[in-house]
Amino acid sequence: MAMSEMENNSPSIEDILDPIISLSWFLGGGLPHPSHKSKTDTIILCITHLVMSSIIIAYDVTHSSIFDNVKSNTFKIMYYINKMIWYMLACYYVYDGIKQYDKWSKLMKKIKNLDKQLKEVTGKSMNNRLIKNIEILAILVIIVFSLLSLIIHILYHYFTCPEDILASDLLLYYMIAQSLINNFVFDIIIYVLFCRFRMINTFLMDFANVQVNSNQIKRIKELHKKICDLVTMISNIYGFRLLLCSTNCFTMVVVMLFGIYIGVIERYYVFMLMSNLLWILYAVQFGLMCWICTLIRQEFKKTGTIICTINNNWPATNLNSTRNEGCIRNELKYFFIQLQQHQVAITACSFFQINNGLFSSFVGVIINYLIICIQFHDPKICSLKSTENVINSHITSDIL
Repeated sequence: MAMSEMENNSPSIEDILDPIISLSWFLGGGLPHPSHKSKTDTIILCITHLVMSSIIIAYDVTHSSIFDNVKSNTFKIMYYINKMIWYMLACYYVYDGIKQYDKWSKLMKKIKNLDKQLKEVTGKSMNNRLIKNIEILAILVIIVFSLLSLIIHILYHYFTCPEDILASDLLLYYMIAQSLINNFVFDIIIYVLFCRFRMINTFLMDFANVQVNSNQIKRIKELHKKICDLVTMISNIYGFRLLLCSTNCFTMVVVMLFGIYIGVIERYYVFMLMSNLLWILYAVQFGLMCWICTLIRQEFKKTGTIICTINNNWPATNLNSTRNEGCIRNELKYFFIQLQQHQVAITACSFFQINNGLFSSFVGVIINYLIICIQFHDPKICSLKSTENVINSHITSDIL
């Protein structure tokens, strides 16, 4: 009795993900929000973040001297294009938090009901321990790569060149934290559904060793369809956000890799160090997103393979009766038809699918753009401009 009460009182997926969802909400993620926060609170927080971002970007454009030692106009143009894309993403977070506020609550409620029904059919509760560990790891990564990086950045410049500590530096690390938390929330939600697919597949693989009836297969089929519908729901909710995030990751990687090339030529080693950190961070983010979407697609396809295997190889001796055999085989056939009609895929507004193939294309396009940027960059011209600036500064100081 005590064990039954403990299982019934086990935390829901929303309770388990509450820490990372709350952090995402606090950083202005827009769509994900804790259940105890009202829509008004979310709107106020999102608008506050947007105002803060607008002020920092305006300051960065008008006062920043980050490029005093960088002479490449091509790099500067690319850098501000990347900032414009990030600002568009920040604006969309506000729209997302207002427009799709209720959809997040519906998503959490549907996953909770799904877990309850899976337990009724399979007789097992979902083991969310791994999800909890992944959540903790994600929060630690965010703290390390945003807060600690900001502290190291400030301390380094404080002891070497205090005038390089700019208010716009806040934007960079704030952008890193917001990007990390939003992508991690998406990855974890997809992984949650992947675990539900895997639970169904595990039950089906043990199908020949247990006494089941056609009603159980029918309910498993219905639950599988509900998971497919949830994947489609997430794809629709995150579609435009995925498009902007993919563009942001692409431009950030291209800009930072080109920045490393500029740093080597112009011997701006501090900038090279920061560029290496950022391009690796954003490339890993995008790669993880593609990998987790591929993973859930593979688990979905695995269900079809299991159904075919059961239908072709399952001996009649494992069935309770000839009538039960016919009902079960009919349900298996309907299950297979359902798998053909419902395809699982995460897309960015139907422009492209998020998968490992996209990541391969991502790498290829980055290489092409880097080659083009390097061809447009002329070190000789930059060197002449640098020399001219030095001469002009000496002339001005002599006159004064």
